[in-house]
Amino acid sequence: MENAVYFVTYRLHEGFLQGGNLSNDEIDIVKNSILYWHKKRWFCYYLTVMPNHVHLLVTMLADERLTIVLESVKSYSAHKLNRSRNRTGAVWQREYYDHIIRNESEFQARIRYIFENAIRHEISQNGFDYHGFWQTDSLEIDR
Repeated sequence: MENAVYFVTYRLHEGFLQGGNLSNDEIDIVKNSILYWHKKRWFCYYLTVMPNHVHLLVTMLADERLTIVLESVKSYSAHKLNRSRNRTGAVWQREYYDHIIRNESEFQARIRYIFENAIRHEISQNGFDYHGFWQTDSLEIDR
């Protein structure tokens, strides 16, 4: 859907989690994998990489498809995460959840959800201070 804003969630695979939750260095790998395509294939408004899952708000650019870009992000980050743990196997669950944002109030609610995620999980007392949180500095989308 052109110009749609998607709220996306995906989770780590149980097998990967046997080695523990993501470290801050591993969170950076995931965050950088997502942001690599920012303003190239999608526009990322907000994201949070939690110790075992990810939430993001994105709009696809040009003729890009969410499934293709997300598959690229998950594949690249899986390779890097497996290398960081000297292991092989699944990193991400195959499924992901996506929801098209229908209006401004829903957009604001999803921003709050992403921002407050680390607080709800008792990882941080302030969403801005959480290592895995990121927000765009501009809401202007170059198409």
